Amino acid sequence: MPDFEHYQLKEGEVIMGEYETKFTLGSKMGYPPSYIDAGIVVQPMFYYTGHFSRYVRPGSTPLMALVGESPGGAMSRTFRPVGKTSPGGGNNNNAREGIEVTVWPCEGSTRQHWTMANEQLQTYRLNGYGEQLCVTLRDSVDVSLGGILLTDCKADDAASFTVVTEPKTDSDEADVVKFMTTKRRANECLGIEPLANGGGAYGPRGGAQAVLLPCDHESAIWHYSSKTGEVVSQYFSWDGPETNSGVCLT
Repeated sequence: MPDFEHYQLKEGEVIMGEYETKFTLGSKMGYPPSYIDAGIVVQPMFYYTGHFSRYVRPGSTPLMALVGESPGGAMSRTFRPVGKTSPGGGNNNNAREGIEVTVWPCEGSTRQHWTMANEQLQTYRLNGYGEQLCVTLRDSVDVSLGGILLTDCKADDAASFTVVTEPKTDSDEADVVKFMTTKRRANECLGIEPLANGGGAYGPRGGAQAVLLPCDHESAIWHYSSKTGEVVSQYFSWDGPETNSGVCLT
């Protein structure tokens, strides 16, 4: 458990975050200044557990609860109405260097909107000046997390992909493709690594990692739509592609 989980304010001690530098806050609270840069707010476990545990009755049982579809059929999205192509959900604040790339049920938001440009899968966020900042996938998995992280589009460790088209069926509205890396060894493609705990309360579709795998792996097949920007996988589908049980690169 990190040191900041054990930190307790002394009696009478007040920390005014808006008047402190990130280095001062880091020294007082015991967590890295980089957490502040990433917008991570840290509290001792005792307090944030108390925020929600007060509403849990004794003897309660946790249930899997993951929104997997919206009313309107297989192409419906929570943040994008049927018939629309532009993503919703506001600015994609997760489009930052060091954020892990995962897959989640498709929701039609900006955090699941990707553009294939310059041999990269790119996504964007707006900074405080309204400038568009581009990030893309790294060309290797992170040794600590085991998945691919985001990096700047101009960084040396940015991944390059060749889009390999696969046969489509009559029901496929998007292109069926594989994203084959061009920087690493041959026959390596973008794929999915299921979480070791099966996804926990969210199930297998909740947060599985994007990784690089042999191109003949089942998870290397994606449905990519340049209109909606969605990169969809049916790797976890149990009812077939006509249902909304797919996951989107996030």
